[in-house]
Amino acid sequence: IEWSADKNVVWRVETPGTGWSSPIFWEGRLFITSAVPVEGGRPGDLDLTVTCLDAATGKTAWRKAVFERRGVEA
Repeated sequence: IEWSADKNVVWRVETPGTGWSSPIFWEGRLFITSAVPVEGGRPGDLDLTVTCLDAATGKTAWRKAVFERRGVEA
């Protein structure tokens, strides 16, 4: 199997935030996690989210914040 930015790519989708784990494929859906900065929040305020994508089309089925990280000081 071989792929690149434009070879053997079926779809591409931008997702918010920064990913921090491996995607999971299950029953035709792709689950990804990301850390999304809180709009209007302080630096370091993040919503840790799970996004479910249709694996055939790349369309977002749903996105849910599963954990909030607020105001962690160094």
